[in-house]
Amino acid sequence: MITFSTLAQIQEKLKNALILSYNSGVLDTKKQIDPNIRNSFIGSICDSMSAGFDEANDMLKEILKQLFPQTATDEYLELFCANYGITRKSAVKAEGYVVFTGTAGTILPSGTLIKKLDETQYTLQSATTISSNTISCTITRAGTTATATTSSNHNLATGLTITIAGASQSQYNLTTTINVISENQFTYQVSGSPTTPATGTITATATFGSGLVYADNLGSVGNSSGGSQFQLVSPIANVDDTCYLPYNGLYYGQDVEQDEDLRARLLQRTSSFVAPFTESGISVFLKERVSGITRVWVQSATPSAGYVSIYFTRDNDSNIIPNSAQVIQAKNAII
Repeated sequence: MITFSTLAQIQEKLKNALILSYNSGVLDTKKQIDPNIRNSFIGSICDSMSAGFDEANDMLKEILKQLFPQTATDEYLELFCANYGITRKSAVKAEGYVVFTGTAGTILPSGTLIKKLDETQYTLQSATTISSNTISCTITRAGTTATATTSSNHNLATGLTITIAGASQSQYNLTTTINVISENQFTYQVSGSPTTPATGTITATATFGSGLVYADNLGSVGNSSGGSQFQLVSPIANVDDTCYLPYNGLYYGQDVEQDEDLRARLLQRTSSFVAPFTESGISVFLKERVSGITRVWVQSATPSAGYVSIYFTRDNDSNIIPNSAQVIQAKNAII
């Protein structure tokens, strides 16, 4: 291991060397020098030279750091990565669907701006129409909480007002505010103790429009959890100022990949990578091809021989567990 002297050590070594080299040949003590005397001319020269040597040491330390992938940074780390076809991941804008409410038939134009409380701003990507939407569901009850389950993604959001109808037990049929707990489930409060599960042909009706938005700026600052409430930047006639995020929220927003994350991918690639579709290779492959994936687990021969199950997380998202869209994205990358 290379050990570098501190500035104080360099000063001491230089002054001692000067004393030994000069004074040893001068017998007259009055003519000998002592650079340790405070504010002496020769001492000042030693200190200034020491500063130069210390600066040179700093440069050598930086060179040594950049010589190895385990410690290299910035463009030097990228040079090591380039040897393996690995590039630093760029920043990505957050995206997702936002639920708008208001008068049925009202159209929100493409380019409509919304914002969250910290003033992060988003732009609606295409015109979105508010309409009355009716979906079929089944209902179970635990205490005063009724849970409605739909056969597919309901696109609803926490805070929406919906109307439940068609249940044989009248306590379930009401207009109320819901709490979304999954892509195909939401809850609301009921009174009494109606039979569970509810019977009848049950529907849930709500007036809303669901539109795709992109964050205006790159980075994870655009990510937001489902259930969050946003505001229109400018009022629109017959559209409520408050809009809502469905269960999945806004996702995909990523900051520029930091050195430590890039280094981890490089070291994994060089230490355990064999081929893209080996157990170790799949982990490397997914992290390289799909922005936002941070950890991957591979279970071979699962659920049976000839199959593989892959699990992953997105630790920089507001919810580290991937949603259905992100699972499909990863699956398509592999296919």
